[in-house]
Amino acid sequence: MCPRCEYNLRGLAPGMKCPECGAVIVTAAGASAHDENLAAAPRHYLKVLAVGLALMAVAGVAAAVLFPQRRPPGINWAVVTGAIAALAWWVGACIVTQPKPHAVVRKTSPRMAQRHARWAVRLTQLGWGALPVGLGLAAHLDRQAMAAAAAVGGVYTRPEASELLVLGAWVGAAVAGAGLVILCYMLADLAEWASDSPLADRLRLAGLGVPIGTPLALAGWAFYDKLGPITLIGLAGAVIGTIAMVGAAAVLIVGLVQLGNLAIWAVHNNLNYDQLMLKRDAREQAYDREMIERLDPTPNDPGSDPSALAQVQPAPPAEPAGSAMVIPSTEHVIPRPTEVRPYDLAADDQPR
Repeated sequence: MCPRCEYNLRGLAPGMKCPECGAVIVTAAGASAHDENLAAAPRHYLKVLAVGLALMAVAGVAAAVLFPQRRPPGINWAVVTGAIAALAWWVGACIVTQPKPHAVVRKTSPRMAQRHARWAVRLTQLGWGALPVGLGLAAHLDRQAMAAAAAVGGVYTRPEASELLVLGAWVGAAVAGAGLVILCYMLADLAEWASDSPLADRLRLAGLGVPIGTPLALAGWAFYDKLGPITLIGLAGAVIGTIAMVGAAAVLIVGLVQLGNLAIWAVHNNLNYDQLMLKRDAREQAYDREMIERLDPTPNDPGSDPSALAQVQPAPPAEPAGSAMVIPSTEHVIPRPTEVRPYDLAADDQPR
């Protein structure tokens, strides 16, 4: 709260002025990281952050659409789209994990302050690109091997390179899924910085649901019919894993959109603040000029205005010697009579 007028200063950075009374906002020396807000960050940081969150949200939607697709028959539109989505996700992850700017030096969150966590996220999220690229290249090699076997009338044998590509694709996806835990916790720190604790809690749950639910769902749907007497247990695990995976992915994508909206709102808030301060300064300057004009009755110096020189009347001719000088009448000078007579106090006592 503003110490002068008790106006709510949330979202305004130190050094700005209170929109209500104009007092300069000062951060206390003992303030903690929770005393600052996302809206107090520099405008260029907020714009870049909004772009990164938008890239991640779009890539997440594309991945949700492409994930249920079957294995591609080759390098087709699905493989290219998945590779572009993975690249956009990685770029967005690099943007949102950059250190947060602070107005003053203070103790920050350990997860955001550690360089190892940021680099772990940036390296692990590259694994999403291995999934579409690896599967697409493996399918392309399979088609070439099948065409070669059909040309010579031989038996098709799957190339070892294709098997290695498929294995590498799923290993890369598993590593990226494990890195989602750290990424979601860093996104939760951003939500806490934006004073949205419920969103931070949802992002932390999403960070656990995606890496845990995805392998459970994939393993359950792949092996539930091979479990014999515990088939129903495997099917139940597959269903639970699918629900956890889909729900956590939806929460993560919606959380990215909400964080992006918060960043965009902060940019608009800063722009509105600048416009408000410009209008306030213009009003103060106009008020100061009006007060100066009211309190200073001195007329303008005609020597400073060339147009006023032409309006100056010529001096009257000099009077003959021995006669009293007559001072011309002006706005601030009242002429005295030519014959000055002493005031006779006794004249007031005589009857009229």
